[in-house]
Amino acid sequence: MDESTYVFDPQEDEWMKFPSELSQEIIQLSDEQTDLGQQIDQFVEFVDDFTVEEDGDDYNLTLHATGEKFHDLLYETIKDSLPQDLGADQDIVNSLKFGDVEYTIILNKDTYYYSDLNVLMDYEMELEGQKIDVHQDIQSTYSNHNTINEITVPQEVIDEAVEFEPIITYIRNLFNT
Repeated sequence: MDESTYVFDPQEDEWMKFPSELSQEIIQLSDEQTDLGQQIDQFVEFVDDFTVEEDGDDYNLTLHATGEKFHDLLYETIKDSLPQDLGADQDIVNSLKFGDVEYTIILNKDTYYYSDLNVLMDYEMELEGQKIDVHQDIQSTYSNHNTINEITVPQEVIDEAVEFEPIITYIRNLFNT
């Protein structure tokens, strides 16, 4: 049985294959990111900074933050969430500087399941003496909670997937060419 993880990269229009040794870390990271309790626990000390609005069948929880107030939380979240095997070294993590951050969590009123999780985050990091400004706009939609029994990777994906190159290695190669 193939224990690899396959991810589609829309910018390159190709499937990437993560080696099996990273699969458990990726699955664990995914589980942590979709665990509402864990997500909310991270923000307990900032509960007064959230706004909550009712919108039909949903609750919209929004957190606006500035980098300094949330720096420790964001730093620890990113540091803990990056698998060592992906090539994220400590110098890069230590160079992170956060700007504006906005989380929007949309929950179903009846089930309390996520329907959406949107994150806007500005930060900078330093890589081999080069300052890199990053603007992330992550929009996630969740559906069919607890309804999927089995996932079968199509043979075409297995055959065409390219081996994953850690992003840090990729960025370093860009600066060295």
